[in-house]
Amino acid sequence: MLSSLHPCILAIDAGGTFFKSALVAPDGEILVGTQHTVPVDSQGPASGILAAWVSVFKAAFAAAAASTPARRIAAIGVSTPGPFDYARHTSLMTHKFQAIRGLDLRRALGELYPEIGDIPLRFIHDAHAFIIGEHGRGAACGHERVIGVTLGTGVGFGCIIDGAIRDNGSGGPLVSLFRKPYRDGLLEDYVSRRGIIRLYREHAGQGAPPGLDVAEIASLAITRQDPAARAAFDDAGRALGETLRPVVDELSATCLVAGGQIARAFPLFGPALCDALAGCGSLRLVTVAWHIDTAGLYGAAMAAAG
Repeated sequence: MLSSLHPCILAIDAGGTFFKSALVAPDGEILVGTQHTVPVDSQGPASGILAAWVSVFKAAFAAAAASTPARRIAAIGVSTPGPFDYARHTSLMTHKFQAIRGLDLRRALGELYPEIGDIPLRFIHDAHAFIIGEHGRGAACGHERVIGVTLGTGVGFGCIIDGAIRDNGSGGPLVSLFRKPYRDGLLEDYVSRRGIIRLYREHAGQGAPPGLDVAEIASLAITRQDPAARAAFDDAGRALGETLRPVVDELSATCLVAGGQIARAFPLFGPALCDALAGCGSLRLVTVAWHIDTAGLYGAAMAAAG
């Protein structure tokens, strides 16, 4: 009976604050009404983390059954931060999800939610899921040598070369961009959430309002033309471009896509980023992601579909 139902893929974006999920049709479209978000405490106990996973599965299987026509989940794709043993379905992270470090998630989740059964399940690095999604359905369509950077609490990197993900041999990013040295520190000290907040405070000096986050700093730059806010984003864009320039040249990338929540401020840091990359002969397009919120879901589904 189940085999006669229309297939779909369950895509999951397993972030450190929320697990986002959706059912994706064979044509790659997210099925209307199937997106779901479950809060998760990545610093909490294993029981709470696993309960969040079960909530995702319950909602997804219920949505599949309620769809018109009814659907069966034929595969599961999971976008997850690293480090992660993708072949063994095991998190190796120590900065988040410590409580499930070393746990075979495929086995544990199958025991907690038997309905998963023998449905194929694939874990993929979140930066790879992002660039797969943007390459397949977004800003990088038509390019075969693509770099994606995700900008948020940290800095992520993924690349597609000749149409396929290029990784480090263990499923992780080819380039650990966040560890790249820049000036008196690391790139992540300049481009991440904390980096932009720090740069703004340095430029604003004693006049910096307390407690501003990146979105509020961006708002100051756009609505008030605040010079300290604009300088902070200029510095971030320049740092990212100067660090990426040798990587772009080495990979002969033709397209660079910025994603993550900070990418919403692309009009502020994009010009400095482009200026820093101006000498890269292969590069044809530097742009913001089309699907900032859902690229990871699209990419996870595509990876699961093979």
